[in-house]
Amino acid sequence: MEHTSIQEAIDPACVVDAGERLASLPPRSPSRVRAGAMVGRQAASGAGRDPGRPEALVADWAGHKRIWSVVMFADMRGFMRISEQMEPDEVFPLLNEYFELLTRITLAHGGRVFHVAGDELMAGFGVPDPADDAPCRALEAAREMLARFGALAEEWRVRRGVRTGLGIGINAGDVIAGHVGSEGFHHYTVVGDTVNVASRLSQRARAGEALFSLSVMDAVRRHCPGGDFIQLPALQLRGREAPVEIYCLPAATRVEV
Repeated sequence: MEHTSIQEAIDPACVVDAGERLASLPPRSPSRVRAGAMVGRQAASGAGRDPGRPEALVADWAGHKRIWSVVMFADMRGFMRISEQMEPDEVFPLLNEYFELLTRITLAHGGRVFHVAGDELMAGFGVPDPADDAPCRALEAAREMLARFGALAEEWRVRRGVRTGLGIGINAGDVIAGHVGSEGFHHYTVVGDTVNVASRLSQRARAGEALFSLSVMDAVRRHCPGGDFIQLPALQLRGREAPVEIYCLPAATRVEV
């Protein structure tokens, strides 16, 4: 199985912008040293090379294609309460622990991280190249996320006195994959109804469970049958007319948050 490296998961446009910002930093500043190391590593790998800005850059980021893929959203439960109870400089390292864990699991299962925002991670499997086993890898990633974040959340409870859990939503279907934004700022992502449903499922998932759609279940039955999945009553998701048939991948333990 081919896995995406951390370098490959980073938007090349960000490398170009980082190089420009690097030139403006004081020569011996810690920020310049850290940024220089990052830009240097990605330049060595070929990421972010500029074939002739701005025309070639516009042609590159504006391209897109329709593909069948699996989309995952993972969301921390109780984050607003944590942010209310703790100072921002105490929340910051917790978020980094959380995203470090989820990002590494995503990449280990051949996924691609599209963005992190607040306490939410968005990832894709079978992007940009569709793969029959993408739904299986997404569910295995979700299973590992639930188990390992459950252990991390327990550490936080003991160490920090906070209670939290993880809710995940997964959907599969046609999406448009490409760079979204403007010439000044853009990033690679996927858009479409498939993405919207995955996001809604994540919002409805309780702490310690992953909800996924019938399209994911159908693909799993074809390519990797088995698994301790539970069929749930169809959900009426906000913004959609027809109910969505869903299944649940529960963690060993659930946390009431």
